[in-house]
Amino acid sequence: MGKSRSLRNPPGGRTGITGKAVLERKPQRVGDVRQTTEYLGYNGKTCSELDVPILDKDTVLGVLSLECDQLNGFDQEAEDALCAFADLAAIAIQNTRRYQQLRETQVKYGNVIAVAWMGLVAGAWRHSIGNMTTTISDLAELAQMYLEKGEPPERVKSKLTKIREIVADIQKIPMPPLSSEDGVQGVYICQLVRDRINQFKQKKTNYGGIEYEVKADVEESTMVRASPEWLRRILDILIDNARNAMHASEVKKISIALKPSDNGVEMLFSDTGGGIPDHLKASLFKEPVKKTRNEKGSGIGLFLANTVVQTYGGRLEIRASGLKGTTMALWLPVSK
Repeated sequence: MGKSRSLRNPPGGRTGITGKAVLERKPQRVGDVRQTTEYLGYNGKTCSELDVPILDKDTVLGVLSLECDQLNGFDQEAEDALCAFADLAAIAIQNTRRYQQLRETQVKYGNVIAVAWMGLVAGAWRHSIGNMTTTISDLAELAQMYLEKGEPPERVKSKLTKIREIVADIQKIPMPPLSSEDGVQGVYICQLVRDRINQFKQKKTNYGGIEYEVKADVEESTMVRASPEWLRRILDILIDNARNAMHASEVKKISIALKPSDNGVEMLFSDTGGGIPDHLKASLFKEPVKKTRNEKGSGIGLFLANTVVQTYGGRLEIRASGLKGTTMALWLPVSK
């Protein structure tokens, strides 16, 4: 195990380039380490160094440090790429900590609840970020290839910008609400539903050919009590299920109706699929659905959605299901 040293009162008055990255909370790119008194030599072949702090808001979690045996071995593109990977490292560390919190929850609230949450979170994360991580890997390889071939900086920057956008999306994916107050706020439900549907309309690969209809019989100013990020995920689950149910349908249409109901807002999600099999209806929200190897999805979608909805004082149920389609009813209390 390496020796520790104080950055505020370092031996000999030198913090090192890595220490400087920690104290200033920003990247340190040194073209010639021999020209700075801050450099603490560990490798006699090192000529240049690049250090990027791993940040969680204002807290430094660690530092990614690269050394090169050539002068000016790192340029701005290399710094941007290392910053992107530092962002991913921060996400990984944060989720490790959240996992530890779940482990602590296991002790506090009992094995059954905590283990169920861990499984749900793992499934939700695999579903949400599987394609994202593949895209990040592809973009990183392209950026590296562009650098090696001496392509114009704009081409490299465009890939790095896309990586940062994907990282930002990953950071928005919510962890489980451990209490009814975590992340709860007033959400303008009409606007949120329309925005999410518009995003689905732009997805041509898996959602092309689907007609969407949204009808709102509630005031635009109506707000419900929920976590906005979790509410988006619940909408995604319901729309994904509707899409899968309509894979063999000649007409593919998803209709969403919002109306006031019992001091809350009821949202009806209707599709033109073949209906839910009778043997699944009784256990649909009580446990993950067991699927065969060839069936799509993880089988935990509605189970997860129902658990989150109940956390926020709402309910999710099957309103109707048959050969002409299924209607799911989601109710949430209004925000007062």
